[in-house]
Amino acid sequence: MLLNASQTGFLAAILLTGSPAVAGEKRPVPHYDGRPDAGGDGAIWIPRVLLAPLWLVYEFLVRIPIGAAVTAIEESATTQRAVHVLTFGSEKNAGIAPTFLLDRGMLPAIGGYFWWDDALVDGNHLRIHAATWGEPLVLATVSDRYDLDDRSSVSLTASFTRRRDNLYYGIGPETPDSARTRYRSRVIDVAASFERELGRGVHLGTKAGVRDTSFVERAAGYTIAYQHADLAFDTRSLGLRGAGVRASASGDSAFDSSNTPRSSWLGYGAALEGFWDIAESDRVLTLTATTRLVDPIARGGSIPFTELPTLGGYTTMRGFLPGRMIDRSAAAVTLGYQWPVWSFLDGELEAATGNVFGAGFRGLEPGRLRFSGAVGLRTLSIPEAQLELLTGFGTDTFDAGARISSFRLVFGATHGF
Repeated sequence: MLLNASQTGFLAAILLTGSPAVAGEKRPVPHYDGRPDAGGDGAIWIPRVLLAPLWLVYEFLVRIPIGAAVTAIEESATTQRAVHVLTFGSEKNAGIAPTFLLDRGMLPAIGGYFWWDDALVDGNHLRIHAATWGEPLVLATVSDRYDLDDRSSVSLTASFTRRRDNLYYGIGPETPDSARTRYRSRVIDVAASFERELGRGVHLGTKAGVRDTSFVERAAGYTIAYQHADLAFDTRSLGLRGAGVRASASGDSAFDSSNTPRSSWLGYGAALEGFWDIAESDRVLTLTATTRLVDPIARGGSIPFTELPTLGGYTTMRGFLPGRMIDRSAAAVTLGYQWPVWSFLDGELEAATGNVFGAGFRGLEPGRLRFSGAVGLRTLSIPEAQLELLTGFGTDTFDAGARISSFRLVFGATHGF
C-alpha cells in the first residue's frame, strides 16, 4: 500500500523522533512525574553544542534526504512497475535485480542477482550472482540449498573470481601504507556444506571443498582440499530480547597437493559478542572480540599468504581496505551501535582496535594496535542482497602515532553468498 505525502510525513516523524509532529507546532515537554527539568536550560546547551556537528550531519545528510527519497519512491508508480517486472511466479518467489559495488581504491563491479525459492521442489533455494568490470574483474557465484527440515539444510556452492586489483602490503603488524602493491589472481572454489540448528540457540555448520588459486604474474599457485566447521550459541535464538550474548568457535584444515614439498595447515578462531537492545527499541549496542590463527601441521611448513588471517574489508575493522593486514594471527575488539533510520534502513556506527601478529599472537602489544572507525547505512533485506553506504578510516599503529593512513568509501551490495 502506498502512502500519501501527509501519511509519509507522519510516519517519518514517528520513526525518526519517536512521536508524531504537527507542522508549525512545537510539542511541549511532558512532565510525567511532576518534577522540574534537571539542570535548567543553561545546562542542556552544553551537550547540544558538543553534539551539534553530529546532529547537523544526521539531519541534513541522512534524515532529510532519505525521507524525501523514500516519499518520492512510495508515491511513484514506477516503483511498483519495477517490482512487478523484476519478480516472477504466482507467489513472487523468484526474481532478478541489478547489483553494483563501489569501493574506493578497488575496481567497481556491476552485475545481477537472481533468486528462486522452492525452485525444483519445496525447500529448494537457488541463488546466482555475477558481476564484472570487464577483463580486470569477473565474479560469479552459484549456490543451491535444500532444506532437509525446519532445522537443517545442505547446499552446494561454486564460485569463480578473477581480479587484478588485489592489495598486498606485506606481512606483519607494522607494514607501512607506502608498501602497497597489487597482484592478479584467479580463484575457483567448489564446496558442499551442512547446517543444523541443534536446539537451545546452538548452530552447527560444516563445509568441505576444493579451492584452486593461481597468481597470474608469477605463473604460480596452489590447489587445496579444505574442511571447515563452526559452532555458535546465540541467546537471540531462544527468543530472548534486551541483552544477551553470541559465542562461536571455528576450526578448519587444508592440504596442498599441488606443490612439492606438500604442505598442510590448521586454522582456528573464536568470537564473543555481547549485545544490548536499549529499551527493546531496536537500538542495539554491541561489544565483540574476535580472534583467528593459522599454523602449519608440519614443523617449518609454508602457508600461502592468501590463506593467512586478515583484517579489513567487509567484516572486521572496516575502515581498512580488504587485505590491508595479514599475518599468522589476528585479534580485534569492536564497539558497535545500530539504530533504525527508516522502516527498511538501519544506521551503523563502529569503533574497533586490533591488528595482525605472528604465530600464537607473538608480538601482541598495546602499542602495535591500530584503530578503525566507520559509519554507514544498511538496508534491512536478506543478508546476500543488502545495500550499504559506508565511510570509514584506519590508522597506523599507536606506537607510530596513530596517524590516519586509510580512508574508505563503500556504496553498493557488499555481501555475497
